[in-house]
Amino acid sequence: MKTKIYLIIVIIPLMIACSSNNPVQDQSIPEQANGSMVTLSISQIEHAGIQFGKIESRLLSSDVNARGEIVVPPEMEADIVTSVPGTVREIMVGLGDEVKAGQVLATIQSFDFLGLQQEYLLAGSRLELLEQDYLRQKALKEENAASEKKYQEAEAIYEDALILRSALAEKLGLMGVDPTTISRENISGIIKIKSPVQGIVEEVNLNAGKYLEPSDVLFKVYNTADLYIEIMVFEKDIMKVKPGQRVTFQTSDQGMSEYEGFVKSIASSVRTDARVVKVLAGFGNKKIGLVPGMFVSTSIHTSEETLPALPSEAILFDGNSRYYIFHTLPEWETDTVVSFTEANIVTGFEEDGYTQVTIPGGLPGNARIVIKGAYYLKSEKAKSEE
Repeated sequence: MKTKIYLIIVIIPLMIACSSNNPVQDQSIPEQANGSMVTLSISQIEHAGIQFGKIESRLLSSDVNARGEIVVPPEMEADIVTSVPGTVREIMVGLGDEVKAGQVLATIQSFDFLGLQQEYLLAGSRLELLEQDYLRQKALKEENAASEKKYQEAEAIYEDALILRSALAEKLGLMGVDPTTISRENISGIIKIKSPVQGIVEEVNLNAGKYLEPSDVLFKVYNTADLYIEIMVFEKDIMKVKPGQRVTFQTSDQGMSEYEGFVKSIASSVRTDARVVKVLAGFGNKKIGLVPGMFVSTSIHTSEETLPALPSEAILFDGNSRYYIFHTLPEWETDTVVSFTEANIVTGFEEDGYTQVTIPGGLPGNARIVIKGAYYLKSEKAKSEE
């Protein structure tokens, strides 16, 4: 009996000694840790850059992605030409200059313009004589001193002269010249080329001494106060697009800068060559660096809702059909280690780096979800299961 007691006393200290040298049994490991969990030291967590967060509400949508181009509305751009042939005498503006409506951009020396003024002045002088003859024939007719035929001839000639004078005045007006200011004292062969719109000079297609025809485009002026995006949406997606929907877009050469606009109008027909429909989007706050002709990548946000979401990098896929996340609880954390487990999720809309999530079983309110470094946890868990 004494011998048995002695043996028990010896075995117990040995067990205690073995236990004190085994780190797996240290109190720093939470009791909940088991085969479905992965445990990391604090230094591992810091090294992996693991960060924690919670599910938050985000504005998400189903997106229609398409290419687009920044354009100027037709009424906000002008191809400036000359109405008569001539030679460039002086150029007042250069590429990129801001101009006002009515501002003189260049002057042209034109014999045709000189001849038009001459015709206008001669037509005016002839009109005075014809008016006097018409009034005289009218008075004689009323006194029965002249025939009806002479009166009608005088009236017709006078009406023709009126028409010619009006047409010449209209031609001068289209050139930006007030015909009432033309007299034999100020007749000139110099025509002023003016901008019909306010904007920025985008093209200069002339130089001093160049001979110009009326079909030549001398300048292009754009008013960039109201730019739009012309988006080509595939016909299979067009039923999802509605006026007023939010549009975000990026240019290919401006990094991650993102701008926002809205769907303004939708074309009523499909372009048969590419099976696309033209959608016009506006954006209220103009941004520096956005110019006509620039290509952009756009997302038209349809069916927008405020939904529970997590950063997309927090979500893992098992390669089959399961999406999941890692999380921890306060009772699984100590000063030296933290244990994590998985939670299955259902994903939905994805936008701007966030994904809609639903956790079928729910999570405790004090759970901390891994939003950065989830792939490191996935790797460590795989190692522990080998």
